[in-house]
Amino acid sequence: CLFVDNTAPVAGGGFWATRAHLEMEDCVFLRNEADFGGGAHVYGTSGSILRSSWSGNRARQSGGGLYAAEGHLEIGRATFVDNEGRRGGAIALLATAPTDLLLRESIVAFNKGNQAIDCGKGSVDAWRSDVWGNTGGDWTDCLTGQLGLRGNISADPLFCDRVGGDLRVEESSPCATGLGLEDGPMGAFPVGCGAPRAEDTAMGALLRERAAGAAARTEASGEGGNETVPDDGTLREPYLKIAPNPFREGIEIELALPGAIQEPIELAIFDSAGRRVRSLDPASTGSGVIRSTWDGRDAVGRDVPWGTYFCRARAGDRVVSERIVKIRSARSR
Repeated sequence: CLFVDNTAPVAGGGFWATRAHLEMEDCVFLRNEADFGGGAHVYGTSGSILRSSWSGNRARQSGGGLYAAEGHLEIGRATFVDNEGRRGGAIALLATAPTDLLLRESIVAFNKGNQAIDCGKGSVDAWRSDVWGNTGGDWTDCLTGQLGLRGNISADPLFCDRVGGDLRVEESSPCATGLGLEDGPMGAFPVGCGAPRAEDTAMGALLRERAAGAAARTEASGEGGNETVPDDGTLREPYLKIAPNPFREGIEIELALPGAIQEPIELAIFDSAGRRVRSLDPASTGSGVIRSTWDGRDAVGRDVPWGTYFCRARAGDRVVSERIVKIRSARSR
């Protein structure tokens, strides 16, 4: 899941949940803004958010990346970088009742605020995590005394390209596996600074779409279609139609690109983490429209789990994508 460039007047710029049980994986919270919880706000909520990153989010009050209140939450393999909040540049646990947070194999660095994590009445149990370079303090508040225990460190994580948004770490990073960490590296992304691939990471998917000069339209709005057909019938913008959507068994895909198509067309399905699930064979109708189908299976013929996917078409430097949702079939309930 990607939550990008969203705003909220009060809570949860990118995502908001109350009295829920979360099981979120491979998410990117990027440049969202709110008063409380610039990236995400969870209240009275339990569960886990795994292999996810918060970067460039801003809270005008508390919790630049994440605001959690009155719940029990596990944050594992996370990256919090360059978030900003008056209280808790990365995370704030501020409420009238205690909030318990398990932070494991995570990186909390370069966030701006009174301290990296403002615990309020809550508690943070940190394991094998790197908290470093945050204005206002790193291992402070309820993190005090945990540095050096359970594999916790305070060192430059050595991001591949922090300014460019590539939050993987170099192979020489203290957050890599060189410290004998049994459960792998710290942070949301793989180790190493080669070209990021959509097949590898959610951040790779986002960077690849940007490099192609087109947004993946994976924001939380969920708006469908970017079809633009003027009254004269001339197609001026590409469009990608998916039906049915949501679906249970399969979908039909219709693609049209303005002008003559000289380049080969690449049509594929990706999961919410940016991994390629299936490459599809586009078939031309002879009228400039490309059609294909997807049966809801991966490249080796297995039914994919229900959830959110993305259909993306590429022709040269032109890219168009559409969010699709597979819902649970009646026989699997």
